[in-house]
Amino acid sequence: MGREGNRHAAGEPILLLNGRVSLQAENYRGLLEVTPERIVLQARRACFAIVGENLQLEYYAREELRIVGLISRVEFLSGGDV
Repeated sequence: MGREGNRHAAGEPILLLNGRVSLQAENYRGLLEVTPERIVLQARRACFAIVGENLQLEYYAREELRIVGLISRVEFLSGGDV
């Protein structure tokens, strides 16, 4: 099912995970932390952390970004719980 078939609230973050090797994020507000082990993104109502090994930003634009590396988990954090 493509994105057009998904129901999501306007402005909510969209995460597209490709196995454990890459993640594309849309509708985020900014980057809060970038290390090879953890990348934290700010969304409208919460933050989320991508945790793994050798993480790096393959590309970073205002509306979307792509993270590559060995992703072990994605953590959803409450608003200020970075």
